Amino acid sequence: MSKFLILLVFTAIGLIEIPGLVRQRYWKELAAFLFLLGIGLVLIILIWLGVKIPFLIRN
Repeated sequence: MSKFLILLVFTAIGLIEIPGLVRQRYWKELAAFLFLLGIGLVLIILIWLGVKIPFLIRN
């Protein structure tokens, strides 16, 4: 259930932010936003899969 909620939050953030950036033609900002959102999503998925990410895990 928590995985679904996190994916829902990522989707909601995208649906709220992306149309405004496209409407105002902020292409560089859109690219940066999608890059950072994508990195966050990839990190969440890797953590779900149990991959140890050295800079996030202290043990």
